[in-house]
Amino acid sequence: MNKVDIDTIQARLKKVNQIQTLKDMGFNISTIKEIVESDNIEIIKSQFENRSAQIKDKMNYLQKQLCLLEAPMKTIREDVVEMNYHVSLKEIPNRNVASVRKIIPFDNGKGDLWGTVTCPSTKEK
Repeated sequence: MNKVDIDTIQARLKKVNQIQTLKDMGFNISTIKEIVESDNIEIIKSQFENRSAQIKDKMNYLQKQLCLLEAPMKTIREDVVEMNYHVSLKEIPNRNVASVRKIIPFDNGKGDLWGTVTCPSTKEK
């Protein structure tokens, strides 16, 4: 190999490395092309600043998502791990209890169930 070939290969490898680095930074293909072909430092600086702002916006969005996920996870952990409630048993006098089990189509059907529940003394008469 002669000196020209080695210099050309080194220049190409440098360009490939630059393209790969820009890709890793999250730049799209058209922006990478613009940066690689540009000799204007201000254009390159502007592209870097724009990408930095995009990443910061995405980080803020992801941080909000993370907070939304962590809040219920904390509640779940507290319910499972920190269930140190004081329990006291009490005796109460005997009582009559009425219950009805029935599937009702809507909330407004609850009133119909009250007609089903009657006092035992009324039902026997």
